[in-house]
Amino acid sequence: MPVGPSHRSRGSSSSRSGGSHSSSRSYSSSSRSRSYSSSSYSHRRSYDYGYSGGSSITIHTTPRGWAIFGIVLGFLTAIIMAIVGITKLTTNIPYHVLMRQDAREYLEIIEKANNGEEGYYIKEITGLRVTSASSSGGLPTEYGLTAKGSQYGWYYETDIEAYTEVRKNGINYYWFDISFYSEELDTRISGITYSYYSEAQVNGLSSLNIVYTKTYDGDGSWDIIQQDYDLDKNMDYWYAGNQILKGVILFIVAAGLGVLMAWCCKLVKNHGKKKEESNTSNVQEITNKFKECQYCGSQIRLDDTHCSTCGAKKFNRIKKTDK
Repeated sequence: MPVGPSHRSRGSSSSRSGGSHSSSRSYSSSSRSRSYSSSSYSHRRSYDYGYSGGSSITIHTTPRGWAIFGIVLGFLTAIIMAIVGITKLTTNIPYHVLMRQDAREYLEIIEKANNGEEGYYIKEITGLRVTSASSSGGLPTEYGLTAKGSQYGWYYETDIEAYTEVRKNGINYYWFDISFYSEELDTRISGITYSYYSEAQVNGLSSLNIVYTKTYDGDGSWDIIQQDYDLDKNMDYWYAGNQILKGVILFIVAAGLGVLMAWCCKLVKNHGKKKEESNTSNVQEITNKFKECQYCGSQIRLDDTHCSTCGAKKFNRIKKTDK
């Protein structure tokens, strides 16, 4: 059975929501840091944020600290993007699939009505015109449309309220909350459509044919759809598909960013190891090529016979130190 349109708040002008009948359901669319230092200097950046006449706060951050901060920030960004992407997918995929299924069933209903099968009706509405238009706070305009029935009086009139939730290429598309009189059944019937009509179409709409039935699924509620319904013109379907695409892109970017941050984390870790290996290598080179004056402590080459600083001729071997 066709479930029918379910309009969700998307930051649009309308705060209304509803379903086409009682059996409808909807899916919401909706660190740490370590100072680098050597025996000769300590490389660090210092930022002072002072207040006139008061104390100041000093923040010391090393390049390694900035790198770790960037990696943490990158991972957080990737997580947030992944959550948003997954939310878009889980919210819109079910609704997208549902509308495809509905379209197949609506086409069957329309075909049965066109063939004049019992229990399937077509309401031909003519003389439609915009009778009201309202907007507040810079929100899109909401419209009211009316068509007189075969007998005068509100009971026989067709009343349509048009609301917008979807905007595509700068154009607002409207869904209808429609109520009309059925001559065949001598009763009023109400329902809503998908977001289907552009603002220009709403203002220029003069006629509308509605197909309606209780027979198709036999659940006692009305299935209502435009006679010319086309899934490709359903802006709710387009919107859900667009959100799915955005969700996929966000998830892929998040995964790529996560891989990049993992690679950066490995680089930072290996950079620290290379520094330690370099320091060890330098100490080894000094031990193998230099000796130390017993009197002034100066380092001189192994083949020198006297100290270039104090002239002494007694020396000690430089001891190896573990780093």
